[in-house]
Amino acid sequence: MTKTLWTFFISFCMSIIYNYAQSNNDCSTASILCSNQPQTGNNFGATADICDGCSDGNSASGNFCFELNNTVWYSFITNANGGNATLTLSNLQCIVGAGIGNGLQAVIIQAGTACDETTYSAVSNCQTGSSGDFTLSASNLAPNATYYVQLDGMSDINGAAECSFSLNLSGEAVDFIVDAGEDQLIFEGESTILQGIGPAGSVWSPSTGLSDVSIASPIATPTISSTYFYTYTASNGCVYSDDVRVNFDKPIVIMNTLTPNDDGINDLWEIRDAHNYPGMKVNVYDRWGQRVYNSIGYGGDKKWDGTYLGAQVPAGVYYYVIELGTGKKGHTFSGYVTVIR
Repeated sequence: MTKTLWTFFISFCMSIIYNYAQSNNDCSTASILCSNQPQTGNNFGATADICDGCSDGNSASGNFCFELNNTVWYSFITNANGGNATLTLSNLQCIVGAGIGNGLQAVIIQAGTACDETTYSAVSNCQTGSSGDFTLSASNLAPNATYYVQLDGMSDINGAAECSFSLNLSGEAVDFIVDAGEDQLIFEGESTILQGIGPAGSVWSPSTGLSDVSIASPIATPTISSTYFYTYTASNGCVYSDDVRVNFDKPIVIMNTLTPNDDGINDLWEIRDAHNYPGMKVNVYDRWGQRVYNSIGYGGDKKWDGTYLGAQVPAGVYYYVIELGTGKKGHTFSGYVTVIR
């Protein structure tokens, strides 16, 4: 490649970088951070707004932490409890150049008036420069409040750093816990109660088969196996959700006769769909209450062949108790099976 073409190529690439429009270049357009939802960002082509009362700061020497260069902004809200929060920045990849800064500086800010530099106060440590991973830690954050993150490029003699990075916000002050509960099993004709946990305003979806989507514990009566989502949408648009599966099934089919005469028909007692319940307990009793058969799981070589201790049981009526092993009350079946010889 000739020198002219190489120079054009470098200039073209740098123009793409430096003319990249940052949507979060200003406090008023800060990108939203959602708790425990990592995201990526960069400060390519960002600028610093320096004036009294401006969003970034009132002088080239910075607001109260560091010199202002290539500033980008993020914001987050706290939950109803407030407390501590942590923002971790990792995977820093900075543009390399002679005399160009190669790291970032950052701080979490509380603003008395949104985006008015004269009302800012730092609520975290000031990270005044790092080319590697670092963490901002904020304590005693107020509940239901908005905080800002100001992130700059470190300066050197030929310019300030422009870097890509990953961010992850976490901590008790920003956790919006949503729990849809444990998966459940119901049979045809049954209902169950969902057990959602979440901030006020959490809702269920879809509405099909639910008594009320706006309460934490609606009655669910689906006619097919269904997944329900319990979702909270915070005031800044962050979405927190969890799901629960309600499996809809038909009961097992229990044959009521057994003819163990080796003719290949009903020689073994059949319980259809038993394979769906590997923890199923099966017990069979004679008319005097003596147990003549028991197993955990049913099928294959576990099927009852009408014997007890290796000997054939007499023809007659036997009483069975079958527990599906789902842990749900009501999933026990009992009845009679007739042995015919």
